[in-house]
Amino acid sequence: VTGIPVAAKFSARVNAAAQLIACDIHPLNNTGTLNYLRQQFGQSEDAVAGWYATWIRTGFTALETMLRPGPYAFGAEPTLADICLVPQIINAQRFNARLDHVPTVMRIHEHCLTLPAFAFFVSPLMAHFSRRHEFEADAYACARSSGQDLANALLKLHEDNASTLTPD
Repeated sequence: VTGIPVAAKFSARVNAAAQLIACDIHPLNNTGTLNYLRQQFGQSEDAVAGWYATWIRTGFTALETMLRPGPYAFGAEPTLADICLVPQIINAQRFNARLDHVPTVMRIHEHCLTLPAFAFFVSPLMAHFSRRHEFEADAYACARSSGQDLANALLKLHEDNASTLTPD
């Protein structure tokens, strides 16, 4: 397009990619939307997972075509698009969504994680998700057997493996 400065074109591309992630992919896959599908429409976990996978696949396929040679989404420096991308990929991984169809998206994500600023925010997020799954597993085990049996088994694992495991 003539008459538009290069910087304005660049900014428009970055904003379009960031908005694709933040406005098209994320809202369809956030917890409130997924819970609404379950509660209001009685959808099964398989149906909800199918919904999630559809919008991840569709959104990231579109995003893949928008990105420029990196190492970041639009060149040598991180942009708003990279900032939006990283947590959405982490969320997709949390839901075990297939991401092999978007190699550029994944390459950019992996490169972003090498930056201390991204790692600083991502590490606690990943620990939170990991711990949440541990608590879910503990609650499931306690509901089906004795909570004391679970605690004893965790203590035995700790003693046998000299690990740093601390039973909750």
